[in-house]
Amino acid sequence: MKTYILLTFTLILVSSNLFAYPSELRSLTRSFPVIADSVIAQCTLCHLDDEYDLNQFGLDYDDSDSDEELAAMDSDGDGITNILELENSTYPGDSTSK
Repeated sequence: MKTYILLTFTLILVSSNLFAYPSELRSLTRSFPVIADSVIAQCTLCHLDDEYDLNQFGLDYDDSDSDEELAAMDSDGDGITNILELENSTYPGDSTSK
């Protein structure tokens, strides 16, 4: 019985992580339509190497109070604002993305 409960709990945790992200990407795409058909509209926009851990842009997205605040930030510290990076299909959480 303990094994069944542990397995069920594990499946719930895993599935909640898998299904939570697409809704966040849809929300981000609604806020910044310029990325809707862009090559950057994928997990690595906010996550490190397709993992659950967030890059700095993902952390700033979670912590920002408004879309305008997030747009004006330079999450990766490369001197280019997040909105300019999004408009140019570069990753605002990766300073090597040009």
